[in-house]
Amino acid sequence: MTAHDPLFTVEHNVKDMKKDLLSALDGHELLVLRIIGEWLDLDLTGERKRDCVRLLSQQMSQLNMELEIKLLPPEEAAAFSELIDADGRMPVAEFQRLHGTVRPMGPGKMQREEPWLDPISPAEALWYRGFIFRGFGEIKEDQVEEYFYVPDDFFDQVHSTGSNGKGGSKILAPIDESTLQGYELREAPIDMVDDMTTMLSISQIDPLRQDFLDHIQPFLLVSNPLRRDLLFTLAWDLHLFRATNE
Repeated sequence: MTAHDPLFTVEHNVKDMKKDLLSALDGHELLVLRIIGEWLDLDLTGERKRDCVRLLSQQMSQLNMELEIKLLPPEEAAAFSELIDADGRMPVAEFQRLHGTVRPMGPGKMQREEPWLDPISPAEALWYRGFIFRGFGEIKEDQVEEYFYVPDDFFDQVHSTGSNGKGGSKILAPIDESTLQGYELREAPIDMVDDMTTMLSISQIDPLRQDFLDHIQPFLLVSNPLRRDLLFTLAWDLHLFRATNE
C-alpha cells in the first residue's frame, strides 16, 4: 500500500504534521467519515466533508476511550494498546504484520463490500471505528515512512507515565488487588452464549415466524422473555438471521 491508495490520505509535511483528532478526521475520505459516524449514531448523509469532520470531532472528543477500548473484542483492544505503548504510532508494515491489514478501497468498492461490517483484521476494525489513523512522517531520525497512529485526543486519555519515565497503556494494566476489597468476584456468565447458540440452532431447522420467540422459550437456560428478546435483537442486528417467506 502506498500514499496513493484511494482509501488513505496522508500528510507529507513531516515537520508540521499534526496528530490531533480534527486533523486526523480531515485526512479521511468522506465515505469513511460517514461510516465512523454510524458507530456514533450520527447520520452524516448529505453533509459536506467539513461539516462531517466538525460533527465527528465534537462527538468523538467526548468519548471515554478507556471504557471504549475495554468494550472492544480482545484482539482489537490488544492492537490499540500496543499502538499506545509504541508512543502512539507504529510503522504501517510492522503494525499490519502484528494485527492484520487494512484493505485499500475506493468509495465504489467500499460501498459494495462494506468492509466495516466484516473486517478482516483487528487493524481494519479499529480503522473503521475511527480509533486509528494513517500518517506519513519521521519515525526515527532521518527515517521517513508511513505509520498508523492514535490521535492525541485519544492518546492522552489512555497513556500513563511510570517512574522509569516510559509511557504505557492503562487499558490492559493489571488490577491492583487492593482495589478489589469489598467486591465479590464472580465468573463471567456463559449461559447467554449457550442460549444464543440454541436460538441459532433452532432457526436452522425451524424458519423464523411470528411465534418463533415463544416457540424457543422452553429450550433456553434462562426463562426471561426480556433477555430472550435481547438475544434475538442482537442476533438480528448482527445479521445472524435472515427472514424467509416460509
